[in-house]
Amino acid sequence: MDKTKEKITIETKPVYSFDEITNNINDMMTLYNLSSFKDEVLCGIVLCIISLLHDVKITNKKEQIGKLVFSIQNDQMVLVGLLHGKNKTDVTVPLIQVENIFCKLGHQTNEPILLNDGVKIKNVHNKLIVNFN
Repeated sequence: MDKTKEKITIETKPVYSFDEITNNINDMMTLYNLSSFKDEVLCGIVLCIISLLHDVKITNKKEQIGKLVFSIQNDQMVLVGLLHGKNKTDVTVPLIQVENIFCKLGHQTNEPILLNDGVKIKNVHNKLIVNFN
């Protein structure tokens, strides 16, 4: 009997999907008889939510067990929960993601870069610009 090892891949999806967040935003706009936002504006709103939540501490009974971190890849920007597990094992959980239409990375790999120092989002001529600290 052949007992080859099976390769296991774990796929994690964001806790809050882009569509879920943007549909809720546009539902609120409709509720108050206001116009819905276009996709590019919604991307900007979600990006700003991600940047505002960056560096929020995750605690359990006053002990910090992790934090929220801004992460960037060539194709997306993600707010991840970085949890400190036992045996010095860190676990990252994607919470919110948005398509990266705001900046290009210098390298071609799509490995996520965790930005511990955060980012600044600026509006320059009605275009959002991401600056890394």
